[in-house]
Amino acid sequence: MLAALEPSLALILHDLLLTQDLEVSRRSVLGAREEERRRIRRDLHDGLGPLLSGTAMTLQAAGAPTLEPPAVQELLAQARADLAQAVADIRVVVDGLRPPILDDLGLVAAVQAILPDSALAVTVTTQGNCKTLPAAVEVAALRIVAEALANAATHAKASAAQVELRVGDGKLHLSVADNGRWVPPSSLRKGVGLESMRQRAQELGGRAGIEVGDGAETCVRAWLPLTAGEGL
Repeated sequence: MLAALEPSLALILHDLLLTQDLEVSRRSVLGAREEERRRIRRDLHDGLGPLLSGTAMTLQAAGAPTLEPPAVQELLAQARADLAQAVADIRVVVDGLRPPILDDLGLVAAVQAILPDSALAVTVTTQGNCKTLPAAVEVAALRIVAEALANAATHAKASAAQVELRVGDGKLHLSVADNGRWVPPSSLRKGVGLESMRQRAQELGGRAGIEVGDGAETCVRAWLPLTAGEGL
């Protein structure tokens, strides 16, 4: 009789495990979205909100009928500068948004999904559990990998690259090795290259750097703590 029940029990167990996996995935997605909402709310409240309010007050002051033209021009110049800063801040907020592909596919599949946009022949290898990473870690890792691949193709003139994602010691370790030539960071435009990748890693308490081989080939290496503040 027990033997007859075994197939049914196996199916029930399989369904239970599948339900648990779906629930974990759902909670992960909801947590990631809530984390992103909090970050955007903080950025708007602490940065863009006061800046735009100040700009509105400056423009209102510039419209005063008693002001002399030089004073009006000074206020308008200040308003233009404030608006330029607001545009820059908006770009930072947008750049930090969690790509929907991470919710749909996860980090590994998201990395693989951006490969067709690369001019490189890229292979991806993984070690450890890369499926249940914190939302902020996934975003930073995807951005670092995408930037490293773009720099390898555009600046280092590489033809191939190897991406490795490894979870261990409470960290996500990632590397992007290419067969191109070393390009000094000083020759890259602002916002790309090592400094940008370093900032992404440091925001989470991690580190990022570049190793240069004997043949001038490069390897971007970074690690990101899976627990907030662990690397600080």
